[in-house]
Amino acid sequence: AVVTHAHQDKMGGMDALHAAGIATYANALSNQLAPQEGLVAAQHSLTFAANGWVEPATAPNFG
Repeated sequence: AVVTHAHQDKMGGMDALHAAGIATYANALSNQLAPQEGLVAAQHSLTFAANGWVEPATAPNFG
């Protein structure tokens, strides 16, 4: 699952996703802010280049 920002309406279900064995991804900043908002961070952080593409080192491999 890919979440778009660190608000309850997006990251509020992380515990349920993790319990179901679903890998979670979010922008690195969203993962950093999640605990400050009382939310569980995603398991993986994505970073983006200036052109908006995901940096290769953080791109998930969905096989």
